[in-house]
Amino acid sequence: MTGRWRFTCLLAVAFAAGGLAVTAAAEEPHLAQALTALQDAHGYLAQTRDNKGGHPQKAMALIEQAEAELRAVSP
Repeated sequence: MTGRWRFTCLLAVAFAAGGLAVTAAAEEPHLAQALTALQDAHGYLAQTRDNKGGHPQKAMALIEQAEAELRAVSP
């Protein structure tokens, strides 16, 4: 998987998890999976060597925001 494709996938996961926050109360079993996916995405982005215009850092900030939203609605 190319770096650009991986980055695109990880960013999509971050946005999808942010959307999950809205319906998280109804879908509690998926919260743990979403948080794990976000943590994995954050970990992969943290390993990037090239700055690529600041995109990895911006993506990590979005992931952190999505994680915070999921934790806010989780029981």
